[in-house]
Amino acid sequence: MNVTAQIRLSGTGFVAELSDGQRIERGTLDELAAALHAAGVTAEAAHCGDWRDGAQILGAGQQIALKTELRRLAL
Repeated sequence: MNVTAQIRLSGTGFVAELSDGQRIERGTLDELAAALHAAGVTAEAAHCGDWRDGAQILGAGQQIALKTELRRLAL
């Protein structure tokens, strides 16, 4: 089973709600990417939302940085 994640901004950084029920909160994107990778979340399974999801979505640069780091970790 592939684990997916819904990622949002939090008051202290970033939070991911995983499809297996886990909740991961980290202060930086690199820390979040490492935790997501350890939980089995791939770049393709990391969903950051879009403009319809409101103010808690990651900016375009943040989304690119997160997915780039997830891809790097998968090598």
